[in-house]
Amino acid sequence: MSNMVWTEEQKKVIEARGQNILVSAAAGSGKTAVLVERIIQKVISQENPVDIDRMLIVTFTKAAAAEMRERIEKALDSKLREGMDNVHLQKQMTLVHNAQITTIHSFCNYVIRNYFNTINIDPAIRLGDEVELTLLKGDVVDELLEEKYAEEEESFYQFIEAYSTGKTDDGIGDFILQLYDFSISHPWPKDWLLEQKESFSISTVEDMEKSEWLQFLLHVIHNSLTELPDKCCQAMEIAKEPGGPGAYLEALESDLEIARQLTEKYSFVEYYDIITNVEWKKLKRVSKKDEVDPDKQELVKRIRSEVKETIEGIAKKYFFQSMEQMLVDLQATKNHMCTLIDLTILFADKFREKKLEKKVMDFNDLEHLALNILVSKDEKGQVVFSPAALELSEFYDEIMIDEYQDSNLVQEWILKSISKERFQQPNMFMVGDVKQSIYKFRLAKPELFMEKLRAYKLEEAENGPGLRIDLDKNFRSRDIVLDFVNFIFQQMMQKKMGEVEYDRAAELKPGADYPETGENYASQVEILFLVPEEKEAAGEEGEEQAEETERELEARIVAKKIKTMMQMQKVYDKELGSYREMKFSDIVILLRTISGWSEEFTNILMAEGIPAVSDTQIGYFSALEVKTVLNMLSIIDNPKQDIPLAAVLHSPMYQFSSEELAIIRAFYLKGDLYEAVYSYGAEGEILELKEKVNVFLNQLNKFRYMVPYTSIHSLIQSVIEDTGYGSFVAVMPAGQRRTGNLDMLIRKAIDFEATSYKGLFQFNRYIEKLHKYNIDFGEAGGDEAATDAVRIMSIHKSKGLEFPVVFVSGLGKQFNLQDARSKLLLHEELGLGPDFIDPVIRIKRTTLRKKAIQTKIQLESLGEELRVLYVALTRAKESLILTGFVKKGIELIEKWEENKEREKRELDFLTLSSAHCFLDWIGAAVYYPNAAKLNIQYVSLKNMVFDEVKKQITEELQKEELLNWDCTNSYDVLIGNEIARRMEYEYQYRREQEIPVKFTVSELKRLLGNIKEEEIQEGEALFPEEKGQQAAPVPNFISKTENTTSMRKGILYHKVMQEIDFNKIDTEDDIVKEIDRLVEEGLILEEEKKEVSVKKVMNFFDSDLAILMKEAKKKGKLYREKQFVIGLPAKELPGGFDSGELVLIQGIIDAYIQTEKGLVLIDYKTDYVPRNGVSSFLNRYRPQLDYYQRALEHITGEKVEKKCIYSFFMGKEFWI
Repeated sequence: MSNMVWTEEQKKVIEARGQNILVSAAAGSGKTAVLVERIIQKVISQENPVDIDRMLIVTFTKAAAAEMRERIEKALDSKLREGMDNVHLQKQMTLVHNAQITTIHSFCNYVIRNYFNTINIDPAIRLGDEVELTLLKGDVVDELLEEKYAEEEESFYQFIEAYSTGKTDDGIGDFILQLYDFSISHPWPKDWLLEQKESFSISTVEDMEKSEWLQFLLHVIHNSLTELPDKCCQAMEIAKEPGGPGAYLEALESDLEIARQLTEKYSFVEYYDIITNVEWKKLKRVSKKDEVDPDKQELVKRIRSEVKETIEGIAKKYFFQSMEQMLVDLQATKNHMCTLIDLTILFADKFREKKLEKKVMDFNDLEHLALNILVSKDEKGQVVFSPAALELSEFYDEIMIDEYQDSNLVQEWILKSISKERFQQPNMFMVGDVKQSIYKFRLAKPELFMEKLRAYKLEEAENGPGLRIDLDKNFRSRDIVLDFVNFIFQQMMQKKMGEVEYDRAAELKPGADYPETGENYASQVEILFLVPEEKEAAGEEGEEQAEETERELEARIVAKKIKTMMQMQKVYDKELGSYREMKFSDIVILLRTISGWSEEFTNILMAEGIPAVSDTQIGYFSALEVKTVLNMLSIIDNPKQDIPLAAVLHSPMYQFSSEELAIIRAFYLKGDLYEAVYSYGAEGEILELKEKVNVFLNQLNKFRYMVPYTSIHSLIQSVIEDTGYGSFVAVMPAGQRRTGNLDMLIRKAIDFEATSYKGLFQFNRYIEKLHKYNIDFGEAGGDEAATDAVRIMSIHKSKGLEFPVVFVSGLGKQFNLQDARSKLLLHEELGLGPDFIDPVIRIKRTTLRKKAIQTKIQLESLGEELRVLYVALTRAKESLILTGFVKKGIELIEKWEENKEREKRELDFLTLSSAHCFLDWIGAAVYYPNAAKLNIQYVSLKNMVFDEVKKQITEELQKEELLNWDCTNSYDVLIGNEIARRMEYEYQYRREQEIPVKFTVSELKRLLGNIKEEEIQEGEALFPEEKGQQAAPVPNFISKTENTTSMRKGILYHKVMQEIDFNKIDTEDDIVKEIDRLVEEGLILEEEKKEVSVKKVMNFFDSDLAILMKEAKKKGKLYREKQFVIGLPAKELPGGFDSGELVLIQGIIDAYIQTEKGLVLIDYKTDYVPRNGVSSFLNRYRPQLDYYQRALEHITGEKVEKKCIYSFFMGKEFWI
């Protein structure tokens, strides 16, 4: 440490004393080294030495705490080696092992263990398992609702009627748990909940305008309108130029007046009056004699459209009702929300009692119990610190908080209570970087950091709140990386978006030393935009596939870039003090979302010969070996479950073939599968199969007998060992990882046994909850985790790490803003955001309060995404490569290029707040004039596909050359004969190998010999929207790849027909309302709404078929979107297979009706049907309906009496 050369700012951090200190430590600023040196200097101080255990050092993770402790220990050891062999230093070497270098939760646990008697809790209380507590929550909610039903309160029943899902009270418990989980992020949850009740007491529009949520909304509206006068002036300036459309000036001046009126107002009522009464003047016609430049004319129109769209968008989003109706709707939600809050308070009390009864607590309890020990409130609501808080504050000389930007309010009060601040001896030392606050989903409050950042002074002051020190020098990255990061975040990171202003103080200053040797070292910032030739669209079967294709193409371009870099570039190695050849382990690929992406990238890289590993936190429960053992446990508990039983029998545990299972099922058709298996074991006709069945039954009975007296983990071990499954798994590919997965399952069973729940049934329930709440912990590590491999990880996991070469990929993936789409929205400052619901007439409307909170959550989420991007880009030491799929292609890039004319450096609020993915920000920023040194490349997907096809053709030609090798050229006759024999060998059952495991009905349709491929694809094109418009024939060279728009529309119509309420449709207006409901509930997208032809849907509801379906719906006899999977012998399918092997047929039946005479099967079609093409159309789909009929009869056990196709294009029903 003594050899380090510290900067002036770092010295200040190390030496500052006697006041609260906030260190804003930028990425790569050497923060940890500085913290360790500060601690060491305090310990070895000659004037005022401090014992290491008298310092509380709080870190964000256990790993960070362990690293900090190790560094401090090494530093102390180094001081001893330097000759400072004094008693005090030797004492510190002993104390460091027990020093409070810990996470906040570990510190809270320490407080509880030492002061439990002050709040009357059992000292034997333990930290519960996550799923155990989830199960306990569910049980308490069920008990609470049962009690409330028994009390028969009218307000409770009204709430249930309004907010329950369907005809049951499903969803009510979720509301209670959602509000409870949110409230406990507040230091005093009950107080916060009661404040929310009070916030619904609004009597007038004036009261509403004074509310915090409407004040926030006014701020957003003002920010959205601020840029409009400048845009109007810009349009006017262009109109006045030579060649400008001067005829437009009158309308433009009117636009400017409207914009100025709006920006001068700051009242919701005033905004409402202006925006809802805006009248736009028409643009005057421009004649040829005016000699107007068409480019200037188009630019003025586009700017004016942006102005109009902004104001009209605000009107639609926030001024959607009269002021009076907004108030009425909001007032109507009061009783329901008060009931929900009362239920939540009751739940909190009951849940607390149940946890104390079971002597268990969760992580939130750790914080709240510690807070209750340290702090209380008096009768006036004033905070009072306890004797325990006084004792701890006297003990600790300094409280150091790392990653302070990720603290929450509860943690703030805990640490404040044990500081010496209230005794005028401030001793809080906080360090972090608000630009890297990326844990909002854990209810972190970066605002705490920002408040101190604004309040603390950069110079020491006697009466100031504290000292602020900025560590802005980056010792990690090359200048080219820092220049790029500064360049784009100066434009994007603003106070009005994410609370952080990327000003001069926030900029990263270069501090790293990379020698210039003339070698070809890695030093670049490159952006790879993957651009489709034309706008792509995904369809019914293709949307998911399209996303997978995008991921695959992006992974391929990354693999290609890695190969190029590995061949040509070197990286600087600090330990060697020189440049060396690049290794795969120097490279990381960072992704915003791991799920789906890491698997795709790993597979593609491995296929290209690039070793790659990813530490995923998902996939454990989808691992084959885990699913098999869990299925076994399910049938040990209850064997009368067909799906897990069939899975176990078919698995490598017992190796029953599909044919054997079919024989067993056919032998005993009554009852469930277990009865059939049991019967075959007793009376089966095939001796060998009968013996096989009895081996299974004997083992199953043995395991079932073990259950009452055997622990769950021992039972799992017995299953793995006695069936031989463990040995089988060990020799499978990736056997070490698979064995590790089973070991992990045993450990989870041991964890379960430590909970308050017991028994196999509860363990299976425990596992179900892991699935339901997406609690996954990733697969076990295996032998494939090679040292020299490209690492693939989430951006969150990369925080605190650094890599020579960083790829940030998936930048075109849409942001996940699900938190803003919940039925009930919650915000710490703005409170609860409910819908207006009238259960009597079944109407639901979004309230203005919900709109405000939704906007707040969206903006905060976007601010968090900005910070996530900052973390990603600042991981790079030498090279930074960004990749993303530009879904809108050239159209979007042309829009980005307009930024070349932008005058202001900062992106406007609308651009920032309307972004859907990282590329929306990056694209707008990188085209700003005076860009940092950038290498922007546009990668044509057409060329990529061409290169891939060329590669595959080359491989096929090489293979063909090998197959046609003249064996007589062999230097040895015997070897030549052997080669010939092997190459001419033909596998006896090769034809059977071609039998697929599964077909969809659509695939079967394509295999039928009387239907041509091109005919099917043209037939799938959707109807033209305009009357009389003819669909152009699809050219052969694109028909196989560009019918996805039709497929997407097909899905949309099927979705509408699945979700629309038949009994609410009498007019076209009813259809519009229903479609709006589907949009509001997130079942279809806003932009999809316009693609649904209301007229064509109304034609359906005017049909005899619709009348029949409506009647069936009233009687509960209409069933929609019925999925099925059936097994058919291969010889009964098209394809010419002569085998009895079962093939799975999968499909979805659009609808069917139960009648006294039998079933009526219904299928919707959206194809374009040419004139005289009805017969061909019906023949094309007749086989498909035959398969549907067979499946439906198999599923229901009833006969299909009629089959009907409804064509939306023709507006007719056809009975087959």
